[in-house]
Amino acid sequence: MKKNILLLALNFIFLLASAQRITLAIHQEYAIPDIPIITQLSDTLKSSSPIGNQWFKDGVELLGENKQKLVVEGSGNYKVNVTYDSGCSSESASFNAIKTDVTTIQTSEFTCKIFPNPNNGRFTIELESDKSGMFEFELFSSGGETILKQRIEHISGAQQIPFGKAALAKGVYYLQISYGTNVLSRKIIVN
Repeated sequence: MKKNILLLALNFIFLLASAQRITLAIHQEYAIPDIPIITQLSDTLKSSSPIGNQWFKDGVELLGENKQKLVVEGSGNYKVNVTYDSGCSSESASFNAIKTDVTTIQTSEFTCKIFPNPNNGRFTIELESDKSGMFEFELFSSGGETILKQRIEHISGAQQIPFGKAALAKGVYYLQISYGTNVLSRKIIVN
């Protein structure tokens, strides 16, 4: 879809011996890419443009990183430049990406991933199990106070649960996961 068009018009004037003037106009249209928008899910950045991407970190071109998605190898300011075959290009705004860890809990009955960690108080719990059952999640302060508690009925397969709250003070918290007789705990950092 061509939204923005660059119109190139060239006028050539030829003067002939008989003082006649001939004007030759050449019009060429080029599509200008929309300004790309960067989004982040866990440690992966995604450009809104499916083609023509070139990624940069802290102003330095990341050689060979020209796909729509980029796995963040370290925190920094990322940009993506989208260039079409015509040579026209657009550059995204700078995106400050923070490298986060994915905490994985694996038992014989389920796998649980918690990301991002550190976070701003809100994070995602991804459950995967071939069994159905009741899960309970409880977030505790470092002093042992219950901050948030949630029970969910898990149906066999994979499921993502948004968890936490944005108004949490910076610090260390503990997420306790209960499933059947399994009770596991993981450290969560809010920054």
